[in-house]
Amino acid sequence: MNSTPMHSVADGATGRPIAAPATMLALMIVALLAGLPGAPLAHAQTPVAVLVGGGVSGGIGIESADVPVYAGDGGCGTFEEGSSASGAIDGRLVLPTFFGPAVGLDARLRLGYGSAQLTATPPTATTVRNGGALVELDREYRMDRSTVSATVDLLARFAAGPLSLGAGASLGARLSSTFEQTDNILGPGASAFSDGSTSIAMTTAATESSTFIVAPIVAAGYPIALGASGTLIPELSLRFDLLSSLQDGSWRSVEPGLGVGILFDLTPAATPIREGGG
Repeated sequence: MNSTPMHSVADGATGRPIAAPATMLALMIVALLAGLPGAPLAHAQTPVAVLVGGGVSGGIGIESADVPVYAGDGGCGTFEEGSSASGAIDGRLVLPTFFGPAVGLDARLRLGYGSAQLTATPPTATTVRNGGALVELDREYRMDRSTVSATVDLLARFAAGPLSLGAGASLGARLSSTFEQTDNILGPGASAFSDGSTSIAMTTAATESSTFIVAPIVAAGYPIALGASGTLIPELSLRFDLLSSLQDGSWRSVEPGLGVGILFDLTPAATPIREGGG
């Protein structure tokens, strides 16, 4: 008896070959398996990386001002320069690929404390008689300010080799500010005021009229991996306080800073996407 191989059979109407039953069964099994939970996946949707943590920082600032020693009267001297020291703690949310593969978003809620001092020299010398001789006093006016502030820092982060570079702005408000102004005798010798002290309080010439803070920021950090999900980031920064808070006069600062932050990777797991569906 002759036998015909079961590779294919012909459709009587069209003459086109029809797949053999075994081939059709295999195709049906593959199609069925594609819809089961254990079926092969086409790809996985990669989530946006999320890093959460906090940091501490401190800085030494350079203060510049134009504040009369006596309100409304610049003839008795003007506060023009000084220095400051500050410290801050912050909470951080970093999205390393928010804007692109190498450009991310760094958002920080920051609580800071700052102490600044302006100095001025009296425009006219003060002389006193000391032991029968006239002595010129070394005097200095000082204005001290203490500030507590809360800001939101928003920076665009750029990956540059091993470094993480940032640029953005700090937006917020001064929660409290206190001013103290004094007249001080620095010498010579044991020279002092009539009550024996070397420092006496003055009526402050500073009146704060605005609490808003707008400060551009640039920063550079060096990420150091801590295990599988942690990152330590030493960082250098530079802040420019653009807005003066004073009603009569101006007071601005430039603050180089040094800080360290720690971040933890909380990126959600990738979402699997099945063939032909979400």
